[in-house]
This record gives sequence, C-alpha cells and structure tokens, in this order.
Amino acid sequence: MRFCVFLPLILACFPVAAQNLEKRLGTIPIERLEKTARFLGDPVSGALLFHRQELGCTQCHTLGKGSRLLGPDLSTMGDRSTVRHVIESILAPSKRMEKGYESKQFLLDSGDIVSGMVRGQTEDTYLVAVPGKEEPQTVEKDAIEAEKSSNSMMPVGLVNLLANERDFYDLVSFVTKVGSLGPDRVASLLPEASLIAPQPLPAYESDLDHAGLIGSWNQASLNKGRRLYLSICANCHGTHNEKGSLPNALAFASGKFKNGSDPFSMYKTITHGYSMMLPQRQLVPEQKYQVIQYIREDYLREHNPSQYSKIDRAYLAKLPKGSQRGPAASVEEPWLDMDYGPFLISTYEMVGPNTGRRLGITPEEQRLAAREKRPPNEQWADNTNFAYKGIAVRLDVGPGGVSKGSHWIAFDHDTMRVAGAWTGQGFIDWHGILFDGRHAITPRTVGQQHFANPAGPGWAHPETDSFEDPRLVGKDGRPYGPLPREWAHYKGLYKHGDQVVISYTVGATPILESPRMRTVDSTATYERIINIAPHGRPLTMRVAHREQAVNFKQAKEGTVRLVPAVQPRDEPAATQPKAFAFDGTTHIELGDADVLEMRDEDFTLTATIKTKQDGSIFAKTEREGSWVPDGKTLFIRGGRLC
Repeated sequence: MRFCVFLPLILACFPVAAQNLEKRLGTIPIERLEKTARFLGDPVSGALLFHRQELGCTQCHTLGKGSRLLGPDLSTMGDRSTVRHVIESILAPSKRMEKGYESKQFLLDSGDIVSGMVRGQTEDTYLVAVPGKEEPQTVEKDAIEAEKSSNSMMPVGLVNLLANERDFYDLVSFVTKVGSLGPDRVASLLPEASLIAPQPLPAYESDLDHAGLIGSWNQASLNKGRRLYLSICANCHGTHNEKGSLPNALAFASGKFKNGSDPFSMYKTITHGYSMMLPQRQLVPEQKYQVIQYIREDYLREHNPSQYSKIDRAYLAKLPKGSQRGPAASVEEPWLDMDYGPFLISTYEMVGPNTGRRLGITPEEQRLAAREKRPPNEQWADNTNFAYKGIAVRLDVGPGGVSKGSHWIAFDHDTMRVAGAWTGQGFIDWHGILFDGRHAITPRTVGQQHFANPAGPGWAHPETDSFEDPRLVGKDGRPYGPLPREWAHYKGLYKHGDQVVISYTVGATPILESPRMRTVDSTATYERIINIAPHGRPLTMRVAHREQAVNFKQAKEGTVRLVPAVQPRDEPAATQPKAFAFDGTTHIELGDADVLEMRDEDFTLTATIKTKQDGSIFAKTEREGSWVPDGKTLFIRGGRLC
C-alpha cells in the first residue's frame, strides 16, 4: 500500500555567496589566482601589508639583509619567486618549503621534544634553529629517541588576517616583485619608515596604577580572564587538554618563562611582545591583568608552582606608580550586531534530543565550577549531527537578518539534506573562530529542535536508490566531505528578497529548493518547495527522520519518491515542461504508507493546488491498477472537493 501527494513546485532566484578568505581562495583554480594577482596586485600596497605587525612576516623574513634562522631573505629568491610559487607558499606553507628550511621534530630520551630547522651538524650533534631562541640549539644525536619531518614553521591561515582578496593579491605582488629585484634593488620598493613604524603606546600606559589593577582581582575578573584566554591565547599556548598550535609557544602548565613570570613582567610581555610573540595591543590594561590572573591561578599555582611568583606588599611597592587604570574594556560583539541577511553559511552542530553521549564532569570543569561557585556542567560527546557545509535560513519575517529570527532551518550542501529545523529566542551560541574567536569549537543551535536528519545523503543514489553513505570516515567515526559528483552536486545559492533558493543536482537532474514556513491553525509548518527538472527514473528524497515525525511513528526514515512523467511520444523534446509537471501520469510517492491510518487517526496534509481539470489529489492505493478494495482518495469532481 502506498500513498501519493500531488502539488505544484515553482520559484524564482538571484545568486549570492559567502565564505572566509582562506576557504574562498582555496576554491579558486591556481591559474585564475595567478592571472588576477598579475592584473590587480599592487606591490606598493603589498609592502605596507607585509610590514603589518599582526601578520608577523618580518618576524622570520628579511628583505635584502640576509637570511634569518627561521626564514629566507625573500630578495634572494630569484627565479623561484614566481606568482604561483608565492601563492602556494602563502596558502599551503608546508607544500612549498624552501630547501634548508625544512622543519624537524626530535623526541629526546629526557622526554623533551625539540622542533625547529636543522642548521648544521657534526658527527655527534645537530644544530637546530628553534623558534623563540636567538641562537641555534645543540641536540646530541645519542639523546634522540625518534625524529620526523614536520610542517612548515610558517602558520597556515595568515590570509584570514587580511581584509579581502585585493589585499591578498597586493601581498603576492609585493613578494614576487621583491624576489625579481634582488638584494641590491629591493630598497626602492620599501615604504617610508614612518609608514611601517610601530604605533606608539597610548599615553595612559606610562601612568598606570599597576598595584591597584592587581589588587582588584576577584572571582569576576578571573572568569573574564578565562574567556579572554580561550579566545586569544589558547590557540598558540594550548590548554590543559589540548596542545597549542605553535611548538615554540610557552606551555604555561609546565614551561619556564623567559621574560619573567611575575604579573608586571607578564604585563610587559603582553604589551610589548617578546621574541616571536606579538604585542596584544587590542587589550586594555584591565584585560591584560585579567588574563594574567587566570594563567597564574589555573596553570601556575597548582601545575607549575616554580613560576608562580609571590605577591605581597613589598612586591606591590616596587611597581611603577601611576594614577590611571586605563579605559574600560568595551564589550564588542560585532557577530551579534551584524545583519547577515536571511541566511548564514557555516558549520553548525544541530542540538536536539538524544544527540550526544554523556561524558560526565571533566576535572577542568570541576575546578572551574568550584572557583565560580556554581554546579558543574556535564560534558557530552558524539554529537554526530554536524552540518559541516550548513546553510542556515531564517524562515519567519522581520528585520535584522538570520540572527534576529525565531524559526530556522539548516541545509547541509555536502549531503543535500535538511540537517534540522528549530525555534527559539536564540539562533546559535556564537562560539567559533569566525564569531567570538574561540578555537576548536563550532557554533551550536539554540532552542527547540523540531525535526532533523542524521548525517548522510539527503537523496538516495539516483541509480541504485540506496541511502548507504560512501564518504570517507574520519578517526572520530564521522563521515566527511561531499557526496560523489555523480550522486549529488551543489551548484550554488540564490536570493530573491528574503527568499533563499539552493541549487543542486541529483544525478543529472537539476533541482531548486527553497525552505519556507507558514502558520496553520497557530502551528508553525515547515515547507520545502522543490523545483525538479524532467528526469528519466524515480528519485527518492529523505524528508525527516521518522522517529521525530508526528504522523509517522513506526518506520526508521521518511522518504519521498519522485516518479517521472511519461512524456507523449509525438511531443518534441524542446516543448517538454521545464518544471515537474502533474498531468495524471506524474506523482510524488511516499513509501510505507501502512503507518498512516486514515480512518481512525487524525492527520494533516498541506498543499497548494491549482488545476483546471478533475482528478485525484491524494490517494492511498496500490502502484498498479485503477482501484483496490478499501482504497482511499481525495479528488476533485465537477469542480468540487470529494
């Protein structure tokens, strides 16, 4: 027994797109990047970008002044300084490591790990240039337990510090030009010293009440310091559970401070920078001391007590005297104030019932909860419903864009599935590197999830009608990447007013899909408006996971089967309808209709019908034959609904 629903599917559209800079550049063919850099790149503007302190280019590279321990003099690159070479070196540093600047890691019998570049060797020793050290470090070969090659010391993702693609092309143009000029002529391309000199410190820095700032520490400042540390410091320095991304960054729980571990010395390091560390000019004095308090209390006091300096009256009396505490920290959350429009593309963790496995309370959370005098939060894992290529769309009407709504749906264009739909007073929790700066975390949905589909194909394979997921499974047991192109392929996204339209193919069939919402009897109803081009064989689509659907309680998954129309043989192909047509031979078929009891249970079917002919709209019947005993149908006869 099957049942069929007949409904028209029509929409209109205009294109847009959104990605971060590194991802966007990664989708552009290298040949196009080369041409654009040659045409648009401005080496004069690129010179200013190269010397920007936050990019850190000058930390490792010189221009006409000889090579440094960690990077070559870019003016000596010569013929190797091609546009392609520079682009690949910036976007994928480990792919284009210069000879003599390959990185190695050595595990010593003491348990220490030395990471750096081998600058020379004897029969018994290596001479290793280690980031953060002025002189190479000697490593005894007999002390080496294991060694391996490692990634480039140049960090990935630097382009995300640039404002836009134009900055990238300018930087590429400058570095390429430097290599072609050579050491003798590179000075002609350098900007005036006044344009690249570090900005002077604010006047209040010389009149700070350091003792008063330290004396104001309390539980609230500790909590603020923790949030600042996780958003700014943790990526390089790591946490108790995760190593930092830079091997030369100090591990606070075990390392030894080279520039002083007392609060004032740490303040100077944060303010002025030290060795490879850049100054954190974005922090006001109060915030710097909040971070210092957190590092001392959570990393030094218990785990690294030799670096936990004593604070007493004698210490406070020696600090520089001043009358100011600097400006108040401004609470800026531009990711919340931003009007993104009706959709936002990101990775989303769809939070709903039974989406995780309880881990209990970690020691770090227990310590933090005790300090903050609150019950500890339980930790969860195996939240498998991630929309890695998620398009979140606001469905309700109102100003402010996607972040200000109350009804949303997320489409994952890796799998062409609706990952989930939810409602609430919040959209997502805004945690993530693109929003609040936190690393190793993705934003989670906030509110009540109404339905979802687990990770996997949203459409059955057009040839086999199978939903078995063929994608690569990572070490965490989750599948990653898009479906094979011959199965499904994302084409892009269109926008018409606040209407969002997603374009993709299933097999060779073009499909346009637009999510909507409307209220029926005071109940929000989610709709997927789908425009399907003519196709030669049935297509099966997963609508929603049955366990979470109201009317379908017994089956494991809900699918819709789209059966192609039988076209008249004498009708020319050019006049075939471009949209999915319902002409009596065409229908949408939902499998396993036995679970729908039309006689004894309430049910709702919603469709917009426009027709000039009589005929069935909805029927529960066999596939073949004109009628069966106890068959049920909703139809039009003589212009009346029957």
